[in-house]
Amino acid sequence: MPSFIGYSFRDYDALTGLLKARQENEDLKLLILSPDSHDIRKMLDDEEWFLWTESIHGYFGNPECEVKYLQEVNNWLSRQLKSQKDNSATIKPDSTTKKFPQKKSRR
Repeated sequence: MPSFIGYSFRDYDALTGLLKARQENEDLKLLILSPDSHDIRKMLDDEEWFLWTESIHGYFGNPECEVKYLQEVNNWLSRQLKSQKDNSATIKPDSTTKKFPQKKSRR
């Protein structure tokens, strides 16, 4: 699972790389930890930003914030894993080919 850590959303190359990755992989999820995380989410030039991003208010590496944001990160990851598990349980093979349906690319 790719991670972007320590990127500035004011960095054009980092932002366009992230948005391109989202176009290539519609399952990509982004968790933003920042004191301005909600505002950063709104900066993303994507109509569905609210579906694939999550914001957590806090300062990375700050011991006072760490306990709170680590618990929020853990909860978020647990929800993502549960969602993946639930989705994989509902996908059934095609009865004629016995193959699983392929995801459509957003290209």
